[in-house]
Amino acid sequence: MGKNKEKKLKKSKAAPTTPVQISPIFSTPPPKPLTLHHRSPNSDPVIQRDIAELIRPILPPLPREALHWDLLYSTDQHGMSISTMFGKAEGEGVLAVKDDEGRCFGVFLSEGLRIGKGYYGNGATFLWRVNERGGVTAYLTTGKNEYYVLSEAGSGLAFGGGEGDFGLWINDNLLDGHSSSCPTYDNEPLAGSAGKFKVAAVELWGFRH
Repeated sequence: MGKNKEKKLKKSKAAPTTPVQISPIFSTPPPKPLTLHHRSPNSDPVIQRDIAELIRPILPPLPREALHWDLLYSTDQHGMSISTMFGKAEGEGVLAVKDDEGRCFGVFLSEGLRIGKGYYGNGATFLWRVNERGGVTAYLTTGKNEYYVLSEAGSGLAFGGGEGDFGLWINDNLLDGHSSSCPTYDNEPLAGSAGKFKVAAVELWGFRH
C-alpha cells in the first residue's frame, strides 16, 4: 500500500484507492467549531470534539457543515444492544468504536441502519481510524464493489467486503469484532494487525445544523 499523503480531501466520484491522512483544512473560511450534545458527564467517551473535527472534513458537504453532533446511542448510556442502536440510526451518522486496547475507529454511515438481506448504502460510506500520530486516516470507496453495509438478522454488523473479508465487523452483542483489509476500501486493519478485537464502547452520532 502506498505511502499516505497529507492533503485536503475533495469529494468526487473518482475516490482514491489508498488511505488519505486528513487534517482539518478548508479552502473556504473554516465553519464554526462543532458542539457535541447529549453525552452524560459521567460517560466514558469514544471520541471527543478534537477527533470529531478531524473527521469533519471527510464528510459529504451537508453533514460537514453541521454545527452540532448529537449522541444518538452509546453502549455506556443505552446498554449493549444492537437493536437499540438500529432503532436510533435513522440517517447519516458517524459510528465510533473503541476497543479494549484504546484504539478508536469507525464508519461514516451514508444512511440509516436496518435489518435486511444483502448489502446496502452507497459510495459516500467510508471507514476511518485514529492513527498513531493522533490524526484520522480515512479509507474511501475504491469502486471495486458495492459492499458497503451488511446487517442481516443474527449476523452482526459489517462494513466493506469481498474475498471473504470485512473491513469492519461487530457481532450482535457488541462485544467482539474483527477488521481486515477488504476490496471495498483497500483499508488497513482498523484494530491493528491481529484483526480481532474486544469492544470497549460504541457511539453513534447524528448531525444537526
